[in-house]
Amino acid sequence: MLAASPAAAEAYHFDVSERKAQTYVNVCYHSLTTKAMSPELETLDQLLGGDMPLAVIAQLYPSSEAFRQGILGLLASGDVLLIGSADMPVPNWRWREIFSDGVLIENHRDLKLRLSASGAKRV
Repeated sequence: MLAASPAAAEAYHFDVSERKAQTYVNVCYHSLTTKAMSPELETLDQLLGGDMPLAVIAQLYPSSEAFRQGILGLLASGDVLLIGSADMPVPNWRWREIFSDGVLIENHRDLKLRLSASGAKRV
């Protein structure tokens, strides 16, 4: 059995401690960036890149009911705009009608979301 020098033992200990600390930082960062962000905030963040179809946004939510409630909340607060096929905002009196349908995505493939100025300030 070879005896390690005190300097080598210290270097090994430092290397192991540094790797453990870096792993902890990576896990914490991953947790903050993937699990702590609500689907609504993630929606706003994704919309910074431009308009997105509702079918894509729906994948950010854990259920269709969470999607419906989240999007209606973002629309009501003015953070996003619901855009129709003519690239015009859908009037708010149609929102409940559109989102009450159980097969929303299949019936409204032409709808997309657009980030508003107030929504951009939140991100």
